[in-house]
Amino acid sequence: MKSLLIAGILSAVLLGAGRPTLGANPPPAANELSIECADETDSCAAYLLGVFDGLVVGGRITKENPICPKGGVNGRQLLLIFNKWARENPEKLSIVRGVAVTAAFMDAFPCGPATP
Repeated sequence: MKSLLIAGILSAVLLGAGRPTLGANPPPAANELSIECADETDSCAAYLLGVFDGLVVGGRITKENPICPKGGVNGRQLLLIFNKWARENPEKLSIVRGVAVTAAFMDAFPCGPATP
C-alpha cells in the first residue's frame, strides 16, 4: 500500500511539473535540478518545498507516510538535504527529478522505529 501511495504522489508531482507538453518531452531529470539547486535558487527551494508538502499532506490523508519529519523544515534545509543526496548519489541523477527528490527526503526523514 505504501508503494501505491508513493507512486500516486510521484505521479501528481510529475504531472504538475509545469510542462504543458509532457507527453512530447521527457520529464526533467534530477541532474537539471541538481545544477539549479547547487546555486541555491529560490525556484529550487520552492520546488523542493512543494514536493515536501505534497508528501506530508498525502501521507496524512492516506495515513501511509512516505516521510516522517520530526519538526518544521524550511527551504534552506531542503536544499541542503537534496544537494547532499545529489553529491552522494551521482549515478541516480538521470532519474526523474520528482523521484530523486522523494528518495532524498525518504533518506532524510525515514519512518519506522526510532534508532538510538
